[in-house]
Amino acid sequence: MRKTIMSVLVAMACSTMMAENKMTASDVTIKAGEDAELTVGIENDMDVAAFDFRLYLPSGISVAWDDELEDYAWDWCDRVPKNKKGSFFDLQLTTTDDNSLLFGANSGTSEKVLDGNSGPVLTITLHAAATAKNGTAQLKRIAFSNADGTQTATPEDVTFNITVIPATGISSPQMENGKSSNGECYNLAGQRMSKPTKGVNIQNGRKVVIK
Repeated sequence: MRKTIMSVLVAMACSTMMAENKMTASDVTIKAGEDAELTVGIENDMDVAAFDFRLYLPSGISVAWDDELEDYAWDWCDRVPKNKKGSFFDLQLTTTDDNSLLFGANSGTSEKVLDGNSGPVLTITLHAAATAKNGTAQLKRIAFSNADGTQTATPEDVTFNITVIPATGISSPQMENGKSSNGECYNLAGQRMSKPTKGVNIQNGRKVVIK
């Protein structure tokens, strides 16, 4: 009888822990051809020293590319501990075979975990192509852990809405030296580029081959 009660209590504790560890994502309103911020948050009842998730976006929406940093455009929020050299968390972004973007963050030490138990941790800059339409996006395969992996959580997937405001007053683009006058240029991975490169480029929603 005692073993049965203990088993029930352990199961209830695990269920409670799973229910109180979750990821959140803000709905996004974005104008066609422009950028907007997606805020990703975490609610946790454990020390989170590492987390990862996959971001799935609808057609026409991509994570903006920062030409200066030569990386995707994102930033840490105040919950992530920092020093003068930057964040104690290391973030790795990987494009996956199913067209999602994998975000993997890790501090590598139990002394540096997320501050507090609730709030935003990351902002991601999204870009809407001129042809983008309203849609839903998801955070999937979410996982949290402490530094040594003795505590883990796999929260439920998160679905959020992306509302696209159509652009108005934009004239038909004129091509000059293979580049759109609107300045929108992407590679096949959906990364925005400052100028076209040799090969296939996406300009104003159309494929353009530069030889």
